[in-house]
Amino acid sequence: MARLLGALPPGVRLVAGGTVVLGASSYIFLALAGHGLDTTQVAGVSMLWTLVMSVGYGLFSPVELELNRLVAARDVAGHGPGPAIRRVLLATAAVLAVVLAGVAVAARPIADRFFSGDIGLVAGMGGALVGLAVSSVARGALAGLGRFGSYGLQLGVDGGLRIGLVR
Repeated sequence: MARLLGALPPGVRLVAGGTVVLGASSYIFLALAGHGLDTTQVAGVSMLWTLVMSVGYGLFSPVELELNRLVAARDVAGHGPGPAIRRVLLATAAVLAVVLAGVAVAARPIADRFFSGDIGLVAGMGGALVGLAVSSVARGALAGLGRFGSYGLQLGVDGGLRIGLVR
């Protein structure tokens, strides 16, 4: 086993560990929420989680993948990652601003339709989308630079925060 682990490229263990923590955080987050909230509140938090994980990842996973590709291509060509990161960061901020503006305009109908009128969960959704946007840019840059140890650490911190911030 030690020989097998020694043959893995640097950072793979951290990526695997971070992925496990991030994946487990979904279950742990919802389980902890289920123990601390009443049925209506759990329904709202579950809906929030579902919306953020489907819409948020649908919007921002392509950011991570494209930035990874752009940064890696620039790195191979001997160019720095700065211009690609800035361009993708600006595009991501623009998409995020449009989405958040739409959420703000439709906050009351969103709260009524999905969160039993709880406007605080709409604000939480906005905050979660900001977090996904930022983490997608960070992960795209780290992967493109081949910094897989830092990438795995970011995944683990992301999952750890999701678990640790449940009240």
